[in-house]
Amino acid sequence: VIENYQKIISNIKNKSKNSEIIIQTILPVNENNIKSINKNIVEINKKLKEIAKQENLLFIELHDLYLDK
Repeated sequence: VIENYQKIISNIKNKSKNSEIIIQTILPVNENNIKSINKNIVEINKKLKEIAKQENLLFIELHDLYLDK
């Protein structure tokens, strides 16, 4: 997943230099259906945040807003 994000970002930067790239976190899923996927989502979101910082991109954190309280 992360490798694909990096390829997409690179392609956008190369082909559309004036575009603003915004990365948004992956939202949580209902754990009743899939037990382990939210752990993977959290890890991917951490890596996406790192990529956004390295590439100087806007990063939008929505994951935490959608967690069951």
